[in-house]
Amino acid sequence: MSDENQPLATAEGGKLSKKELNKLAKASKIAAIKAQKANLIEGSQQEEDEDVSVGMYGSYGLIQSADKKDITFTSISKISQDISGEEIWIRGRVHAIRTKGKTCFLVLRQRVYTAQVMMFVGEKISKQMLKFVSNIPKVSVSAKIMADFNLRL
Repeated sequence: MSDENQPLATAEGGKLSKKELNKLAKASKIAAIKAQKANLIEGSQQEEDEDVSVGMYGSYGLIQSADKKDITFTSISKISQDISGEEIWIRGRVHAIRTKGKTCFLVLRQRVYTAQVMMFVGEKISKQMLKFVSNIPKVSVSAKIMADFNLRL
């Protein structure tokens, strides 16, 4: 008889064939690879912990009359080259969000007018901010601050 066909004894007294042992070895290799990937992900998350855009994004809460704020909302139809580089507030509904890597496109809708907001990871915008923006549900009312934007018509 050859050694390949002979079952091997286990600690429990049962016997495993060579095929079953190969399956166990393969499963242990897969578990080791998953553990390595988990360690790499934890390491990259520690690098991402520094959020350079803290305070620039988040849920604003309800705008109620009990708390008077001096906010002037700009209509999307009124955006022109004249206000390029200024900080403005826009209230609109989220029409579409597309996030790919370090880039995010947000389309805000106000009646028949739309405005596309582009965000790129950099010195002012963090990856966490893009994650937050990509998780905003569609058709939610959004009051956004757009600081130092460049207008392209």
